Amino acid sequence: MMEESFLFYEELPDGTAAVSGAPEGRRRIIIPETIGGMTVSAIAAHAFADREDIREIVLPGTVRFIGNYAFHYCSRLEHLLLTDSVEEYGDGVIRVCSSLSLIDITMQNGRWRLLREMTGDTDAELFFRLSFPDGRAELLFPKYYNAHREDPWARAIHQSIVGAGYAYRQCVSRTGIDYRQYDACFTRIAQVDPLTGGRIALARLMEPYRLQEKAAALYRDYLPEAAEMLIPYLTEQADASRIRFLLRNADIPRHLLEEGAGLASDRGLTEICSLFMDQLGRQEGAAGMASFDLDDWE
Repeated sequence: MMEESFLFYEELPDGTAAVSGAPEGRRRIIIPETIGGMTVSAIAAHAFADREDIREIVLPGTVRFIGNYAFHYCSRLEHLLLTDSVEEYGDGVIRVCSSLSLIDITMQNGRWRLLREMTGDTDAELFFRLSFPDGRAELLFPKYYNAHREDPWARAIHQSIVGAGYAYRQCVSRTGIDYRQYDACFTRIAQVDPLTGGRIALARLMEPYRLQEKAAALYRDYLPEAAEMLIPYLTEQADASRIRFLLRNADIPRHLLEEGAGLASDRGLTEICSLFMDQLGRQEGAAGMASFDLDDWE
C-alpha cells in the first residue's frame, strides 16, 4: 500500500489507482483525479469504513468503482459529493452512516444507475441534490423499515413494509426519475409525517426541476400546515435559506413567528431571528394598514 500526501492507495491491473484510506484525524477527504501519476478510478472496499472523524468526502469524476462498504459506519459523515461517472457501486457503501444529511451528485453523463443503487443501499432517510446541465433538483427519500409478524397458527412469518420511503425509492430506475410518481407519493407522507412532508415540499418548491404546477400547488398549500413542525426544525438546523423561503411563501401565524424568533435568539442565530422579527413587523404593518383603510372607509 502506497501513501501520497494524506491518502493510501494501490495500483490496479489496468494501471489506475484505487484509494484505500487515509490517516486518522481527517474531517474532510478530497480525493484528487490523479495520484502517484495514475488516474484514480476506484475507492477500495472498506476504504473509509468505521471512521468517526470524517465529516465530508469529495470524489472526482474519474471514479468508476466504489467497493463494498467503502463508507460503511462513518457515523459522523454528513456530506458526500460525487458524480454519475460511477459504474459499479458495491454493497453497503453508505449503510449505517447515521449523520449523512446531504449527497451531491453531478449528473454529467446521464447515468442513473448510481442513484438507483444508492437509494436501494439503505432504508434510512436520504437527501440528494442533483445537478444537471439544465438545472438542479433536491429530492428527499424518507426512511422505511421491514416489519415481521409471526403467525403461530399458520406457522408463518408475514412481512410488510412500513413507511413511505420504499414507495419514493420506486420512482428511481436505472434510466431516470419519474418526477410525477415522486410527487404523487406526497399525499401519503403528508398525512403521517408533517415534518418530512414539509421538508419535501420545501425542497421541491425551492428547486422546482420538472415540477408540474398541480404538484407545486399541492406543496404550496401544505406549507402553512407543516409550519408548526418546520419552524423549530429549521431553526435548530440554522437553515436561514429555507426559513426565508417559508416565510415568503406561506402565511405563518404570529405565535409561530414569535416561537421561531425566541428559539433563534436563544441559540444566538442573529440572521434567523431577524427573519422572524421582520416578518412579524410586516404582519403588524399589514394589520395597521387594514385598520387604517377600514377607518378611512367609514
